[in-house]
Amino acid sequence: MKKTLVTLLNGFTSALNYTTSDKNKSITESIPALGNAVEITFSGKVAAIQDLIGAQNEKIKGAAAQKNNYKKSAAKIAMTVINRAKSFATAESKASLLGKIDYSYTALYRIKDAEFAAIVIGLMALLSPLVTDLEPYGITQNSIDEVIAAATLYAEYRGEPRQQKVDRKSVNGMLNKMFTDANDFQRNIIDPLVFGLSETQIAYVTGYRIARRQQPIGSRHTRLIATVVNELGQPYLCTVKINSYIDPKTKREYAAKSSTTDINGIAEVFKFHEGIRSITISGNKIETTTFSALDFKKGKTIEKTFVVKPAFANLPSAKITAGKSLQQAAE
Repeated sequence: MKKTLVTLLNGFTSALNYTTSDKNKSITESIPALGNAVEITFSGKVAAIQDLIGAQNEKIKGAAAQKNNYKKSAAKIAMTVINRAKSFATAESKASLLGKIDYSYTALYRIKDAEFAAIVIGLMALLSPLVTDLEPYGITQNSIDEVIAAATLYAEYRGEPRQQKVDRKSVNGMLNKMFTDANDFQRNIIDPLVFGLSETQIAYVTGYRIARRQQPIGSRHTRLIATVVNELGQPYLCTVKINSYIDPKTKREYAAKSSTTDINGIAEVFKFHEGIRSITISGNKIETTTFSALDFKKGKTIEKTFVVKPAFANLPSAKITAGKSLQQAAE
């Protein structure tokens, strides 16, 4: 597997372990949408990637072994929903429901292969009509559908031929798609939910930013991963530009390349020519600043944090001074 994919997977597992750790789990689950996104959807995507990587590393994997991986993955996310449903049934004194869903992971996994998918889907069918009452416990229709999809995938795979040859090129293509899907989900769903806690859970958000640090999906191009913050470590939405460059040997000029930071202040600039090139950072709320040149090497990545200053017009003292000047001019 490519080094960049290994780095990306490490970033996924690091962020997942951080948000589900004993220390942080209660904060994660305080936002039901975040809890579901991390513990059900994202963990399922990461588990599927890990399963496929395992199959690839073994080159040829029997259908029975892969079937067990799908079963484990389905059982894992099913138990997340079931345990939450148990909490609901206990709190609401619903003994009948509790009796029907009273499974442990071991008991669920040990269900006969031929019956497993049907039983899991049946359990979700019991919960689906109660989804409105279950939402306070972190269960949504989407999370129920995720479990059904995992059980269905297992059932479909179980019906395939016993022995399958894993085509390496095909598997690599699948992995790239799965990595892209997981990466997009983390950026577009999990990140905004986490960074929505910036004012109330500063330590949690800071730890998450550190845990999720990773490089994007494989590229052999020269690359800059820039984190832009102010003196307090708060991220900025701005433009990071690698300035144009004239190669001293060939005298050829190479165009500037730029990118915009995301919600956590990270911008990725790539596909530019190597060389000693300066960086300019600009935005509506910051002073445009050109930083000392960095020595970019072909195919290498530089990760660097840039500290910028707020624009003068955005400082409280500047606004007060400007207001006084206008008032004095009017007088």
